[in-house]
Amino acid sequence: MSEPLRAVTPTLDGPVLRVLAGAEDEMTRRQITRLVGDASEAGVRKVLRRLAEQGIVLERRIGSQYTYTANREHLMWPAIEVAATAATRLDDRIRGRVADWTFPALSVELVGSAATDTTSVESDIELLVYREHLTVTEHDTWKDQVAALRVDVERWTGNPCEILDVDPVDLVEMATDPDSVLRSSMRLIAGLQLAKATPSATLARRLRALVSSSATDVDEATLRELAPPVAPELRRTINEVFKSANAATPPAIAKAIGSASRE
Repeated sequence: MSEPLRAVTPTLDGPVLRVLAGAEDEMTRRQITRLVGDASEAGVRKVLRRLAEQGIVLERRIGSQYTYTANREHLMWPAIEVAATAATRLDDRIRGRVADWTFPALSVELVGSAATDTTSVESDIELLVYREHLTVTEHDTWKDQVAALRVDVERWTGNPCEILDVDPVDLVEMATDPDSVLRSSMRLIAGLQLAKATPSATLARRLRALVSSSATDVDEATLRELAPPVAPELRRTINEVFKSANAATPPAIAKAIGSASRE
């Protein structure tokens, strides 16, 4: 998805058109070459000359150099722009699909190379889908939704799709893992920003200990972690973690995150 025009033209024309499609102002050949990345200026010059002859690119001489812009009035330009903006349209399609789910996702984010638009033909499209704790019956419907989305993304892009299905308990576990995908590049597609719902590693470890021990007494260190105003997304994570263990949120924690919400 980093070079969507490669799907219709395997030549250097694709990256050059992708750069021009995203530009609002005239660009020099050197600027275009730098944004294309893995290409020589001589190669870019040949492509620009050919595209200018076809009328798809407008060439203008200013002093000793030439500048280039996309000819958006060309009859072929709409087709080029559709291909060049494939990454944006992928976001829109995913957003539209999850909006129709029976059990909504709390957050949907692209992960890794898909988040930075640096995928190749061999790359997986990685998605993290965050949800609340579900019953067994609800989870069956949820799994069907996720499986259908995976098939859709693979059909839309031609790339394999991997979906990481995460609930609040998983999120707390991931918060303590230095190699978790939470440490990689992420791009929000729908719902809440996952970072706002994620506890610090220290708080995550303390929450895990409280849940596993079924303790109701909360130490001062844990309460200090909750001293800053607690974001609504994080309050929900904390409450869901205890709910999933069939335990009530300890009164001291409930009071801490409740008072924080009123500040």
